[in-house]
Amino acid sequence: MMLHTPECTSEGKKRTDKMAQRTSKYARAVWVGMVLCSMAALIATAQQRRQTKGAGMSENGFNLPPIETQVLGQSRWLRGGPAALRVIVMNHNTGQPTRASISIALAPVENKQQKPVSLFTGNTNALGTLDARFTVPTVPDGAYDLRVGVKSAIGDDQVTQRIRVERSEQVLLTADKPVYQPGQVMHLRALALDLANRRAVAEEPITFEVEDARGNKVFKQTERLSRFGIAAVDFALADEVNMGVYTLRALLADGQTEKKVRVERYVLPKFKVSVSTDRPYYQPGDTVKGTVQADYFFGKPVAHAKVTVAVNTIDIGVTKLAELTGTTDASGNYTFEYTLPASFVGQPFEQGKAVAEFEVHVKDTADHIQMQSKTVPVVKDPILIVMVPERRELAPGLPNRVYIACGTPDGAPLKGGSLTVTSTAQPNPVHLNTDALGIAMYSFVPTANQVQITVTAATSDGHSATASQAFAAAPSREAVLLRTDKTLAKVGQRLNLTVLSTVKSGTVYLDVIRNKQTVLTQAEAAKDGKAEFSLPLTNDMVGTLEIHAYRILPNEDIVRDTRAVVVSPADDLKIRVTTDKPEYRPGGEALLHFAVTDPANQPVQAAIGLAVVDESVFALSELQPGLEKVYFTLERELMEPRYEIHGLKPTNLVLHPREQGVNEAERQRAAALLLASLPAGKEFDYRIDTYQQRWNAMRTRIDEMMEKVAGRIRSAAQK
Repeated sequence: MMLHTPECTSEGKKRTDKMAQRTSKYARAVWVGMVLCSMAALIATAQQRRQTKGAGMSENGFNLPPIETQVLGQSRWLRGGPAALRVIVMNHNTGQPTRASISIALAPVENKQQKPVSLFTGNTNALGTLDARFTVPTVPDGAYDLRVGVKSAIGDDQVTQRIRVERSEQVLLTADKPVYQPGQVMHLRALALDLANRRAVAEEPITFEVEDARGNKVFKQTERLSRFGIAAVDFALADEVNMGVYTLRALLADGQTEKKVRVERYVLPKFKVSVSTDRPYYQPGDTVKGTVQADYFFGKPVAHAKVTVAVNTIDIGVTKLAELTGTTDASGNYTFEYTLPASFVGQPFEQGKAVAEFEVHVKDTADHIQMQSKTVPVVKDPILIVMVPERRELAPGLPNRVYIACGTPDGAPLKGGSLTVTSTAQPNPVHLNTDALGIAMYSFVPTANQVQITVTAATSDGHSATASQAFAAAPSREAVLLRTDKTLAKVGQRLNLTVLSTVKSGTVYLDVIRNKQTVLTQAEAAKDGKAEFSLPLTNDMVGTLEIHAYRILPNEDIVRDTRAVVVSPADDLKIRVTTDKPEYRPGGEALLHFAVTDPANQPVQAAIGLAVVDESVFALSELQPGLEKVYFTLERELMEPRYEIHGLKPTNLVLHPREQGVNEAERQRAAALLLASLPAGKEFDYRIDTYQQRWNAMRTRIDEMMEKVAGRIRSAAQK
């Protein structure tokens, strides 16, 4: 057997080299795979550590500075008004607040040559935050860059956020009457205020427009606002016009408003008719005792007039039940009685109540006819019960409140009613009494995801009713509850707030929003799950305040609660009117004297708007007095709240703070009930976290590196 050693060695070497090359490629592939796995594991570990902020785990292996700056705010600022910014500086590795120097500036976007405007400089407190309040500069409307600079011992940060500075104006348009006839003159008046500072919009053009019932623009005129922010125009209607609802408008460069009035032919009534009943509501089978009173507008009674009373019920249509006739006596008075049927059909639009209508026609001796009607509810249950939680979702683990409002079907509050409240959250019933506004408050701690509350209300005359309602608790175990000592406040007072939290310690943040813009920020450390705040109410806080109390959880989620507070000016004006005569004859001249004073009875220079209208016009349509005060104070959503309890409205509580028989605590409780349903605004337009931004940038770089390595693996495998 012969061996050819040289040949055999050469081929073997080739095979060995090829195997070595393959082994090297596979080794590199395995190595790269191990690198990828290691990097993926490293990212997963870092992600876990990032989510467990404050656990003492270091991430310095990623070369990320530990400074974490959070900036929270709104992207729309009102020029010339108060503003604030929430800035929080933390050590991400330890979860502890950090002392830092903060600078806030505003830089124009379009004009890069213009220097930034410094808004605020200050230092964070022991909680790592600060009350950064400032006045928005009166710069031109447009886009700007908000710049926040942070310097601290653990690093520096720079935040840039695009915002918009705007001017916003609010206009109140009034007319001297609610209804006009062809040929009459409309007297229109506008009052304009700057929303940012509530000052008069002075010496600016304002345009008045009138649109008829068919959408035709029949009037347009531009005037200049006075230094008090007031302008007025007159518009004479033609003798032949389109009848119907007319639209009045007042337009400014940064705001507008409109109002509806009616144009129709009418005859002013010669006398006034009023209809009253002995009770505000009835049950089927009751006897209604009614009174008709007729008087001429100059004060004389309508004596010996013929009276016809049509008794109707309203179901699918109007059904006439009976007709009563009679004559007024020498004092213009007529009384009647009617026994209601034993059964009625309740109407859905009347919340299940049936309605009995008494339509009265009065004809005087000169054959002038005037009509008036009176409707009364006919109900099975004489007590209505409504339950309103202080918070949209119950806060688990905290003492929640539910307001209970009781009233009669005519809208009157059930004063001094006896309530028995049972719930699935408490083993024993609770006994309460309603106040002068028919309201009581029930407190409990939710023990489940849903709480069922049952209320039985009883009156001293033996009537009773029962209502039951289920309330859902928030799904999160973490919660906060915000409470204020006032819902209706005035400038100069202090607003005291309490925040309850399921977490016993840590920082509680408080932001005050006005006109959808933050105007105040504060923070306090919670002790035993409770934090207290006290805010002085200043002139720049007049209006509807939306107050947010919140906590930032370790996983970066925010839990919050919101309350609305209405702040009125401290310097309400008083107007005193005197006349030179107690009575005037048609065609005579009247001299009126007006005196305007402040709360200290000191004279005040002011603009006065005066409308002199025949009283009989208001028999056709009522005007709402005091509208100016609430128009510039209450948010539009508060004008018509979700819950209207026996005639209670925020407008009434603001306009009539000293209602007879109602104390201040009852007034505040009623306001808290009505405003509990105000929809919560958006938390923040932006929420910047610089550590999160750096983390995302690092993650992007790692992803890019992994993609490059993966590409090399694919190339090696293909070879």
